Amino acid sequence: MIARRCASAALWVALSMALLPLEAGAVLRLAPADDRARRTYLLEDHGYFLPPLADINAPLSYMRLYRASPTRFTTPATGTHTFWDVGFGEEFFVIGLDNLWTDPETKRREPVPLQTRWRPGFSFFVDGDMHMLLDFDADSMAVIDSDFRIGGGLMGRGLPFLSEVGVATSHLSWRVKLLHESAHVGDEYLGDALDAQFAGDPAFADFRRVNVSYESAEIFWALDDEWAQLPGTVYGRVYAGYRRLLGSAWDADPRHGVLLEGAQNEGQVGLEGRWGVRKWLPFDFLIAATEVFFRKQYAYGTPLESPRLASVNSLVGVEWGDLMRDQMTFRAYLSFYDGLNPRGQFRAELLRYFGLTIAMDY
Repeated sequence: MIARRCASAALWVALSMALLPLEAGAVLRLAPADDRARRTYLLEDHGYFLPPLADINAPLSYMRLYRASPTRFTTPATGTHTFWDVGFGEEFFVIGLDNLWTDPETKRREPVPLQTRWRPGFSFFVDGDMHMLLDFDADSMAVIDSDFRIGGGLMGRGLPFLSEVGVATSHLSWRVKLLHESAHVGDEYLGDALDAQFAGDPAFADFRRVNVSYESAEIFWALDDEWAQLPGTVYGRVYAGYRRLLGSAWDADPRHGVLLEGAQNEGQVGLEGRWGVRKWLPFDFLIAATEVFFRKQYAYGTPLESPRLASVNSLVGVEWGDLMRDQMTFRAYLSFYDGLNPRGQFRAELLRYFGLTIAMDY
């Protein structure tokens, strides 16, 4: 309980900082007054492992609107409902260390100049995010779920202490992270379902409130590059990651009737691209991305004959600002999702939608 309260307090501090009024494209780096090179830095984002564009749980601020079938035990549970998925989050880089490089003129090992791209090094970071799901067509337009996540670890580019600017390993980035997540079912959703169950409605006979809470350890790798010789700068990245849940994401209390087998291993793979089009269009980049998230579908009551394993999220849209150069960005994009519902108690259910999203990343 104490750990959860501490996590919640830290999360709200993070979210409060994330909501500071900022202008799109503003450079957030706390740089020194001059351009002298140095190895160690505080509160700077060197763009080692940017939050993947198609990661449905990335720590950023966004609002997403989509139409889909209602979640199980929603009242009313008919027709197609309109959902609002909103989140607030951010990564905060605490302290980092750049690798040295060999100056081509002096042949000496020196700190990397401040404006150099693809700077190898590593940094300690913390992040936090909150996600809320609202069903406009449920009774009272209910908030049906809220998820809270907080984590931290190390991320970097290249091999710590070894890689230099311009070598092949400077295009390899990585992230090692510990994460805590807890989810809470919305009061109106829960109250309506329990009332219907108490009244003897057979459609609600097997309703259970399931508390999602777990810790996990993960490791991600990415390869990225940009090609300035093409018409407009093109940036591309591929990434992959593995996550091990250190406890069940669902309470193991047998009264909840939720099957947990094979649910502690998760994985993600994805690719994304940005195409600089400022010369021709009134925004900085066209963006496109797709990701496949591997995790086993849970079940109420009895085992599923064919549990769903892969969830796909794809998007295409536009972006203002340049996150790869430590600027705040604003995005607008269309997305298609097909897989397990990523929110709280509903991870036993399937979800498919076309959505419209606006997002900010600092």
